[in-house]
Amino acid sequence: MDGSNSSQAQQIAQVAITVERQTAGRLPSSVTVVLREDTLEIALLVTMS
Repeated sequence: MDGSNSSQAQQIAQVAITVERQTAGRLPSSVTVVLREDTLEIALLVTMS
C-alpha cells in the first residue's frame, strides 16, 4: 500500500470510529480498512462486555 492509500485508509478508519461512537455509543476495539482497485472493506471489532 503506498503512502496515499495508507493515508486514505487512516482517514476512513477515523470516520468509521466516529460513526460507531455516535450511532452505537461505543468505540470499536479495532478497525481494519482494505482498499483495493474497486473495493473498500471496513471491519470493526467491537468487544461486548
